Amino acid sequence: IPRQPHIINDLMGIARIGSTTVLTLGGVLFSLLIVKYSQLAVRKMVIYLITLIGVVLIAAVVSHQFWIVSKLGATPTWVLYCTAIIIGTYGLLHWAVAKGKAKWFNIIKAGGTATLSCYVMPYLLQSVFHRYVPILTQDNYYKFIDFILPQSMQTDTAYMYSGLIKCFVWALLCIWLTALLERYKIKLKI
Repeated sequence: IPRQPHIINDLMGIARIGSTTVLTLGGVLFSLLIVKYSQLAVRKMVIYLITLIGVVLIAAVVSHQFWIVSKLGATPTWVLYCTAIIIGTYGLLHWAVAKGKAKWFNIIKAGGTATLSCYVMPYLLQSVFHRYVPILTQDNYYKFIDFILPQSMQTDTAYMYSGLIKCFVWALLCIWLTALLERYKIKLKI
């Protein structure tokens, strides 16, 4: 029984703790369902995946009436939107591999074959950049964006897209450096 009258805060604490568990167990459940129904025709599998995505998106929209979308807050809405994205991404990847397009993913292969090395790579790169490239501070980044973007594009949306592009480039850099280390047989293992 909570000591303070704010039971909603206590319930949000439980939701926050449970979001990682829900994502993990959701992945396990989804994997079990995929294995169980792996013999279905491609058309039926697509219908099931689209239906599942639709159900999860409806749940996300409904939960958005009660919670914001926040990764840091680990809100149920965030979990549901992420789940829908994960299922859709799985469907696209499964289709590409089934059609013999697995080579498309060679550009990010090191992210899956040297996962732990790839996981620590951003921390290593961040340390190196902040130590040896002081011009790459957050303030200088925004000054650079202001310099290269015309005034009409200096909106929150433009900053969002520049942030997405920066994140995409950063992720590729981490994966490629991991691949380079892997080529020289340098890989972290547990």
